Amino acid sequence: MRADISSMNRVYLNYYVMFKSDASIEQYTPLVEMPSRKKLDNDGFLHGFDLDLEGILPALWYCLHLPRHGFDTLDLSPKVIASGISVPHSIFLIPSNIEFVSISYMTKSHPPTLVICEDSCSDIANKFASDYGAPLGSVAISAFSTDLLRKHWAAITQLIQEIPIKNIPLEVKPEIFTEQARSALPMSFMGNQLNFPVLESLKDSDFSQKSRLGQAIYLRSVINTLVDLEIRGVKEPTEEEFSETLNHNMRSTLLPVVITLTGTAARRLPRGSTNEQGVIGPTEKAVVDILGIHRASARGGVWLDGGRLPAEMFRELFRLESHCRASRKDNRYIWESMKRIGECLAEQIGPTGIDAVIRASHITAYTDFPIGIAILPGTEDPLCCIKPISYRPLTPLTRALQLELPRKGEQYIGRGFKVVIAECLSSKDRIRPYSDAAWNKTCEMLQSHQNVQVVYSEVQSIQGLKELLLEQSDADILVISAHGYYADNQNFAGLCVGNEVWLAAEDDIKVPPVVILSACHVAPRGLGAVTVTDLLLRAGAVAVLGTLIPVDVRRNAILTGRLFVYISEALEGRGQFRTLDEAWKWVVASNAINEILASSEKLMEWGSRQQTGKLAPIQEFMLIRSKGRFRTGHIYSDTIEVLREMMAETSFKKYFDAVMSSQGFFPESCFYTWTGAPENIILTEPIIEQYLDQVVYSK
Repeated sequence: MRADISSMNRVYLNYYVMFKSDASIEQYTPLVEMPSRKKLDNDGFLHGFDLDLEGILPALWYCLHLPRHGFDTLDLSPKVIASGISVPHSIFLIPSNIEFVSISYMTKSHPPTLVICEDSCSDIANKFASDYGAPLGSVAISAFSTDLLRKHWAAITQLIQEIPIKNIPLEVKPEIFTEQARSALPMSFMGNQLNFPVLESLKDSDFSQKSRLGQAIYLRSVINTLVDLEIRGVKEPTEEEFSETLNHNMRSTLLPVVITLTGTAARRLPRGSTNEQGVIGPTEKAVVDILGIHRASARGGVWLDGGRLPAEMFRELFRLESHCRASRKDNRYIWESMKRIGECLAEQIGPTGIDAVIRASHITAYTDFPIGIAILPGTEDPLCCIKPISYRPLTPLTRALQLELPRKGEQYIGRGFKVVIAECLSSKDRIRPYSDAAWNKTCEMLQSHQNVQVVYSEVQSIQGLKELLLEQSDADILVISAHGYYADNQNFAGLCVGNEVWLAAEDDIKVPPVVILSACHVAPRGLGAVTVTDLLLRAGAVAVLGTLIPVDVRRNAILTGRLFVYISEALEGRGQFRTLDEAWKWVVASNAINEILASSEKLMEWGSRQQTGKLAPIQEFMLIRSKGRFRTGHIYSDTIEVLREMMAETSFKKYFDAVMSSQGFFPESCFYTWTGAPENIILTEPIIEQYLDQVVYSK
């Protein structure tokens, strides 16, 4: 039911990079740390990168200088640029012994535009380019130059002009960026559209993170200014009008931020490594930089190199996760721990990093650490309540690169979607009645929408789950209701399906784009566990919702139910949020009242108490009392203040103050994380709607 907006294949470009390989391709075994065919040492083998791929890193850098897609060669309107549709460079890594792998399915859906290879396999690359019709042929790494780059841009521009298209071509004179300047690549594409000299403007600052952030804000502000003036019908603004609008946007413009934070828990170090100090070498550092710059280019944002996280952050995280697994929790300890993590993170990323976070419309974090639980100095809420965050784990790094480079189409579910709910809890499980009540309510709500299809199935074996996935292969969203299984001594976290533990490590499964795991601690990070959330990305998931700690089934039902409400509202034309990650951020932030009231049965009873002719207190809070009262970064304290005002009108204020001062409350929703790319799940977008009306549904 979803619309894959990658169907415009003629404007999408695919770069194939061939690496030298003499042996058959090794299958990745997720429960064994990735081996290297070269000797390990202390010099930087931190995240598990296969050094056989080291020789193609120059090819990846070259690809990042090429057009991301055909639209990069066209003069686009400001509205199109500002729409924020993410289309990355599409890069496929293939071995020189291609007879060992089947790639015909890949070349059909992603026909090669250009083939790049290590010099030692030029003949094979030439044949591959010829056999699969790559219009730009093949080129060896040693041939790279600015002249070649300009020839490739010109050739791609010509290819796009062969498509019946109204836009005129851009005049672009690209050049190979120096190693220091590569961090500015994400801005070069918007610079081309505005005829702005990105390289020249940043040279004097040595491409510092502060100057790049300022430049990115400026470029996006110019685009937003042009859009604003167009909306107001100002075709020829005066210098004063333009300057006034630009200054306003310079103060208010947000932009996507991509941050890379290396470092991992000691248990996650690759087998054979003695790199206990967490040193990252130049090869792995280059790969991490490529991840960040590739994603920032796709998002039209800015890349922030956050450096290597200290080991103490992972130790603090482990202590926090362990404390949350205990039967008795000290809420004060939990809040203080999140503040300590926030102070450490702030010191790590520095003032420029803090400025970038403040300016972020969305944060993509390439890291093994859940930065969303951090309470940064000057705020009272965890970061996940302030900004939408998606995580891309760095370990193992080869797998991270493989998942990052190929283009995956954004999924638009604003016209309908199919949900499959797999109930894996036993009918005799003590929490099953709560689960049944929650999913019955959710199914009833979803089925009230004409364009939503719901399939509910009880599953008691891994084989049964696989059969369900095969039968419902057209699903958009998969919900798995189960117990989580965290074996900290063996360092993995999976799901209990009947009497079996499932990690999604098999190669014979394919899951829908969105996977919601309604289960405890399936994504812990303190010890660097191998998790089912990470492995589901291998199985085709675009975005996976998981938990760092054990969660309450009733509170989980509230969160997932509210998320489905916001998703469904998009079908009715009432959607507040463009993407899934934006909707989830609001679900978490606005859940403060539920978590505060959940600290006491008496408070929960007060909140839901119905009186004739009046709203229940929780309804009054949401619909009336809280309007305009929430400050960014202070939603929990503001919620408490509004509740205190409401209870001052009753006899509950003294009791409420006593509960808050004695035990506080547990911010459980902050321990959920989205792994993958929830920002690529589009709920509402006028430009896509227009395209679907004119091109897809009119056929």
